[in-house]
Amino acid sequence: MNLMENNGIILIFGATGDLSRRKLIPALYGLLAAGKLDNWQIVGAGLELKNAQEVLDNAQKFIINLDPVIWQKLVDKFSYCPVDVSKVQDFEKLAKLINSLRKNYNLADQTLVYCAVFESLYVPLTKQLSDAGIIKRSNDAHGFQASHKATPDTVDTISTKSLTMSGSSLGVISSLSGDLSDVILTKSEPMADFGWCRVVYEKPFGHSFESVHKLNQEILKFLDESQIYRVDHYLAKEIVGNIAFVRFTNRIFEPLWNHENIDSVYITLDEALDIEGRGKYYEQYGVIKDIVQNHILQLMALIAMDAPKSLTGSEIQDAKSEILKKIKCKDGILGQYLGYLAEQNVNANSKTPTFAALRFTINDSRWTGVPFYVRTGKVMPQKKTQIVVKFKDTHCLLPKNCPEDSSNSLTIDIYPTGGFDLEINAKKIGVNDEIMPIKMSSCYNSLFVPQAPGAYENVISEIMAGDTSFAVRLDEIEFCWQICDQIEALDLPLYVYTKGSNGPAELVDFNQKYHIIWK
Repeated sequence: MNLMENNGIILIFGATGDLSRRKLIPALYGLLAAGKLDNWQIVGAGLELKNAQEVLDNAQKFIINLDPVIWQKLVDKFSYCPVDVSKVQDFEKLAKLINSLRKNYNLADQTLVYCAVFESLYVPLTKQLSDAGIIKRSNDAHGFQASHKATPDTVDTISTKSLTMSGSSLGVISSLSGDLSDVILTKSEPMADFGWCRVVYEKPFGHSFESVHKLNQEILKFLDESQIYRVDHYLAKEIVGNIAFVRFTNRIFEPLWNHENIDSVYITLDEALDIEGRGKYYEQYGVIKDIVQNHILQLMALIAMDAPKSLTGSEIQDAKSEILKKIKCKDGILGQYLGYLAEQNVNANSKTPTFAALRFTINDSRWTGVPFYVRTGKVMPQKKTQIVVKFKDTHCLLPKNCPEDSSNSLTIDIYPTGGFDLEINAKKIGVNDEIMPIKMSSCYNSLFVPQAPGAYENVISEIMAGDTSFAVRLDEIEFCWQICDQIEALDLPLYVYTKGSNGPAELVDFNQKYHIIWK
């Protein structure tokens, strides 16, 4: 994106929600600190009757090492407009605010809308945004669309008050009664004649295979497919983005990446927290639809896919889609933590799982006979996300002390440390007929974290640039929901487990059944 194009509006819907408070607003702060939002204006919208300062203050504690200067920049750029998705007049007010900002700052008609709301609101929200003229259908395949310039007709100039639209006074708009008709705006030069409109839908997109197609068809009434970004923020994590690069740019891995050399693959995504008051949401989704359907299956696809034609967004999407349709769930157990039934908005007889241990196979010649094991759950002993690629044992040439397990493995530690560990065997020091495992490690966080952007910083900045790397294509999502339908059809047993444990006691039997050793 060249300098002339680097301006526009970022609209966060659900600005008072948990995702915005914990992730999106801190990400915007990080982008400001990196000098990537200097010419952008940020608008928050949400149901709560707050002002801009209150919305930002709720997010401040989630920003590490806050710099008062950068924080003030965010305050100066941030406006908030209370909006009820069911009220047309609220969207008219929101449109006036956006048009006024665009006109006063001579901004290009470039709009990024981030829908940080429940999936059930995606269609009505998209329709209201379209009807209000905030989003417009275009073919955004190359990142551009026909421009719509702000004109005096698009701005309400009937007023008894006047505000200087610069610096921190922008935030004052949000503290008015919500009626922007009393604001006089100073005329400015016409904006540049180019623009785009992109809308981000946070996972999960749909709640079943059938719902995805219907949801997408409704959204396509208002947007072109090229404008739709279905985001899984896990793909934007630096270490996750590096999986394909490590696989396909190193000769030592790709020739070995098949059933002849790999014994099994383990994917673990443990969460230390409970559902944090999100009972209404979790009752609808549960651990399979909330975690397996997106994060875990996307990680599995990156590990299992064939080499893409190139390491670009669309080509990687092609490769992931091709492997996802071959993934089958064969067995597993489910769990629910003790105390879940007492959570707010949870059915007293709920069978919603908060834990899953699953066994997958892939119907592909590369992966014949290689099991993929998945474990994920709430209130585990610690937060941890890792992938372990376990290589097959070699023929032991030692006269004695042959190990039962050669320990050859590649561990991709996504959280907490971030990095790649290649575990190999070497002679034990001082002993001539015994081996010991040693690790060749790269701590990604130690090497890059001081300058590495967070996942949501990557999401926002790359979508601003028109990059689809962090978006999940519709066919990928459909294949993932089909896999979830497979899991549901298995009617897996549900067991209880205590908070802070590694899952139900029955997990021991499951592990023994398949000789599973979780690292």
